[in-house]
Amino acid sequence: MATASGRPVPLGSRERWVFNTPSKVESRAAVVGGTVYLGSDNNVIYALNAATGKPRWSYPAEGTMMLSGPVASGSIVYVGSGDNNMYALNAADGKMRWIFTARSYINSNPAVADGVVYFGGNDGIVYALNAETGKPIWKFPTKQPVDSSPAVADGTVYIGSDTDKLYALNARTGHLRWSYPTHGAIKDTPAVVGGIVYFGSGDDYVYAVSTATGHLVWKHQTGNWIDSSPAVAGGVVYIGSHDDQLWAFNAANGSVLWATATRGGIDSSPVVAAGTVYVGSDDNDLYAIDAASGTLRWTFATKGQVYAGPVVANGTVYAGSEDGNLYAVKTS
Repeated sequence: MATASGRPVPLGSRERWVFNTPSKVESRAAVVGGTVYLGSDNNVIYALNAATGKPRWSYPAEGTMMLSGPVASGSIVYVGSGDNNMYALNAADGKMRWIFTARSYINSNPAVADGVVYFGGNDGIVYALNAETGKPIWKFPTKQPVDSSPAVADGTVYIGSDTDKLYALNARTGHLRWSYPTHGAIKDTPAVVGGIVYFGSGDDYVYAVSTATGHLVWKHQTGNWIDSSPAVAGGVVYIGSHDDQLWAFNAANGSVLWATATRGGIDSSPVVAAGTVYVGSDDNDLYAIDAASGTLRWTFATKGQVYAGPVVANGTVYAGSEDGNLYAVKTS
């Protein structure tokens, strides 16, 4: 099978296809309506056929880094870039709809809700833009870089910052509802389920905080700092740590259900599908782990760190690697 650069890639028994870019793939892909949207550190945004991996279109941005993952909403794909821009592109053909320029680069994955695009910038600002026009609606300054990606639920934007705080902002006005302090930078995307917001911190802890009051429900220490976003499914919180483990906590009380060792730290954010947790690791592997028991089901080796969180759709795991490839891997 040929890649984007024309180089043949031999497929193993678990691979469906491999798409090669000229640079690292460090951001999570998005899969919508049979199309995979992907960013690479060559600062090109790709749209691929989800079944075959063949390119549908590509859009060249102007920078040299892309840690922000694309988000498709309606007919538009939104993605931030190392050139300080947030791009809105036609999902069908990749043509530019609008560009918004921040004061520094954007690592934050955008979130789209009720016609508004929310994201953070390395300039320390949380932005809310009109999703159709790109015009600013409000800005919230945190005074430190915002690499965290927002979660939007029930009229509130939850987002972390290098100020070591999680912020809860009014989604319509940007006014602060509450903030929760930790002792480390919060770089992951919070998860909001059942009146609780879950997140990890650079202080090694996983936190569960009431969305209504901002008060602590529980916290639990792991063995190292956390740069992984939690996944919550079936009353369980799954999150990776740089202590080389994927953790599973009881979502209600924080008790440890299991912790499964990997061979490297986990920056990747886990995803849960059909009773399996999929997560990447610094050891270059993609892991499939039984969600109930923590038992390892299989691993898939790449040639670079699997920094980006995987995505699961139609029996396929899509995972980027710092070896420059996006892999489409069979779930079973």
